[in-house]
Amino acid sequence: MSTSNEPVQISAFVSAETKARLEAYVREYGVKRSYLIERALQHHLAAMDAIPSDVLIPPVIVLSKASGAKLADKLTNPPPPTDAMKALFNG
Repeated sequence: MSTSNEPVQISAFVSAETKARLEAYVREYGVKRSYLIERALQHHLAAMDAIPSDVLIPPVIVLSKASGAKLADKLTNPPPPTDAMKALFNG
């Protein structure tokens, strides 16, 4: 790990949507791309250090077709609340 604050260049592939969002943010707020990317990485890495890994929620969850269908069914036809859920929501 380097102890110098001297800038180094990194390279990464991102989706077209992410690049468009980056460019829109840069235009709207007048910040440099490199500043925004470094701040975002610092923020993300600090969060990863502070939050236990077993409670981190990934930004995208990939489901199988069967799991997706099961989830869609539960959202469309939710089961009735349990007594514990009623107690929690009613205080």
